[in-house]
Amino acid sequence: MATIKDVSKHAGVSPATVSRVLNNSELVVEKTRVKVMAAVEALGYRPNTLARAMASGRSGIVGMVVPEMSAPIHARFIGEAEKLFRQHRIQLIGASGHCDPEQERDAIEFLLQCRCDALILLVEAIDDGYLKQLANREANVVLLNRHVAGLESQCITLDNLQGSFTGASHLIELGHKRIGCITGPQNKQDARERFEGFQQALQQHQLIQNPAWCVEGEFTEASGYQAMAKLADQQLTAVFCGNDEMAFGALAYCRKHGIAVPEQISILGFDDLHFASYTFPALTTMHFPADTMAIAATEFLLSNCYNIETANSAPVMTYLPTLVSRDSVADISPVE
Repeated sequence: MATIKDVSKHAGVSPATVSRVLNNSELVVEKTRVKVMAAVEALGYRPNTLARAMASGRSGIVGMVVPEMSAPIHARFIGEAEKLFRQHRIQLIGASGHCDPEQERDAIEFLLQCRCDALILLVEAIDDGYLKQLANREANVVLLNRHVAGLESQCITLDNLQGSFTGASHLIELGHKRIGCITGPQNKQDARERFEGFQQALQQHQLIQNPAWCVEGEFTEASGYQAMAKLADQQLTAVFCGNDEMAFGALAYCRKHGIAVPEQISILGFDDLHFASYTFPALTTMHFPADTMAIAATEFLLSNCYNIETANSAPVMTYLPTLVSRDSVADISPVE
């Protein structure tokens, strides 16, 4: 395996010059940079990340924890952050917390052992106390979709309550009064907030909140399908779903059982996943700006951890979901 000394000998420069080139120092002239990089390529040299971290205090690695790598909404967070970090030659490595406090803690400690310079955390189960201790110990921590009192400057959140209030109000404004709800798991903060926003919209419009019209799901297509099976005989005109994946499951149930959407029942989701445009009918939903939030977290760390100024180094910390109207919701308000 080639060493930095081998590269310096091949390029005819000092090891210190090679180090400056590899660390993107502005003190190196372009002719020398080209010569060194040619030697790196010829010898197949790979920098020792651990040695670089010990020498410079920076590994050039950021860690990210999400609940599930395979979940579409989490993949959007990872993809946008990785793309922007890579532009600055910073690597992103990820781990899953699976919405379990012990697994979330293990994932965070693993990333710290990897000498990550900073952490982006989308964690749901671990307690606020641990996160406060972590932020005191590791300054470069950003929390996504999580509000922790005392860490407001490091939290980039989505106003789930207002988003679901807007979605449910949209159904009500279109004349729907018998509205069901498929909630996410109520041990999750975002699921509770979305259900609360739904309830507040019904209360404000003095509509019935029948317990039989609300079913708790698991944020999965299968749970949406099963929940819709329980709601199908309730004579509802609309169903508000706590996320798009459950809405996809509800649509699948209706399609299989001959229930026309939106002619017989309207379905509204939350997240605006890529596939929401391609369901039949196309899903009306609340847009979750995951891409924008991931970019905001990345720019925050580029500025605060790496002193790299970006187009927006002072990001918005709270984002509001917006309605995306497609074909799965009907207007049933009386014609005047």
